[in-house]
Amino acid sequence: MASKFKILACDGGGIRGLLTTVILERLEQKLDAPLNEHFDMFAGTSTGSIIACAIAKGMSAKDLRKFYEDRGKDIFPNLTSLNFLWNSLLERIKTGDLSLPLFPSDGLDRVLQDKDIFGDILFGTLPKPTLVVSYDAYNRTAVVFKSNQPEFSQIPIWEVCRSSSAAPTAFSGHILSDPTYIANLRQNPDHSIIKNPLTIKIPPESNGVPLIDGGVVANNPSLCAIAECLNLKRSSEPVSLENILVASFGTGQMEDRINAESVKTWGVLDWLNIKKGLPLLEVFSDGSADLIDYISAQLLKDQYNRYQPLVPKNKHISTFQADPTNLESLVEVANDFLNQGGDSQLDALVSAIHS
Repeated sequence: MASKFKILACDGGGIRGLLTTVILERLEQKLDAPLNEHFDMFAGTSTGSIIACAIAKGMSAKDLRKFYEDRGKDIFPNLTSLNFLWNSLLERIKTGDLSLPLFPSDGLDRVLQDKDIFGDILFGTLPKPTLVVSYDAYNRTAVVFKSNQPEFSQIPIWEVCRSSSAAPTAFSGHILSDPTYIANLRQNPDHSIIKNPLTIKIPPESNGVPLIDGGVVANNPSLCAIAECLNLKRSSEPVSLENILVASFGTGQMEDRINAESVKTWGVLDWLNIKKGLPLLEVFSDGSADLIDYISAQLLKDQYNRYQPLVPKNKHISTFQADPTNLESLVEVANDFLNQGGDSQLDALVSAIHS
């Protein structure tokens, strides 16, 4: 009987990715070896793309956790800045000028290009198949970067992750102008993961395509990875559903609910309130992740393992704040999850990995 084809999939969720790294650190301790030695494929969306690619290239979960704790503040502004940004947004709304994203993208760009994370390493050099989800806003189609495909292989990893992490309203989109990728689009206009009636083109005003956060289509990348896995062969034999094992890591399910009155009365300022964590983005990404979670579980049954901590409403977790209080709360939520049954779930995963 063939061994399982093991997939590690990581959701989007901004700085909440720290929560994922804490759980992965515990898994790595149990396996007593780097995670990239125990999985055959990696998949990520948004902040999950950073985690997936970093692990795929051999970074330890412990170092990845430290990366989020130390560099998160370089990506996300502190609370004082958030108040300033919110007041600035209100002024822009009054004047009808909503042309700027809430957060500058310079910090995210610099951090991803740091030699301690990705530097200038190319996506195609990752030793195992890695998938990253994004969305082409110009051609209105999902994009799944695949490290083992030639059209994506020469793109720097940081650009792949940047393309997947450009949350609408929060960060600016990323213009991908990699020559190999653009040449492939020109030669093969139908290049897309779906049959799109819109002809794939390059925007006439630029020599690149505008990509935004993959969370708008698949905040949980598990299903994309499962589909790709079925197209792969291992030792010349195709991989079947029965031989796939998925470990899917979320960034926390919020217990704080949007009540009926709010749904009836909220307008644009409420749904895009930065102090409330940009509820519109969270609703879209959570809904996408939950649907993929459901489909993946139906397909794989017990071979689909989901690790999604509940975030108590008294924790006041934010997706876009990297202040010490928020970081501490994220670590607490992850540890509570592990202490309340999550650790046993990881034990079961370790047994499945070794079987």
